[in-house]
Amino acid sequence: MLIKGITKIFEIIIDHAEKEYYSVPAIQKELMELDILYQDGDISEKEYMEIRDSLIERLLEARQMENEDQEED
Repeated sequence: MLIKGITKIFEIIIDHAEKEYYSVPAIQKELMELDILYQDGDISEKEYMEIRDSLIERLLEARQMENEDQEED
């Protein structure tokens, strides 16, 4: 019984983390913060491009997931 409870807690935590990771507004906020870091000279162009590309890829995945969820409804 205890193991089932702990498993359920981990499932809830993972679900919440995935929702936050693929949250379109959260990703857009990260992109804006990244732009500020770059403009302020806190990160190099190479770092900026690598992180930006990763965020854009995640944003596209998030939007695709949203579209799939809407199609299911």
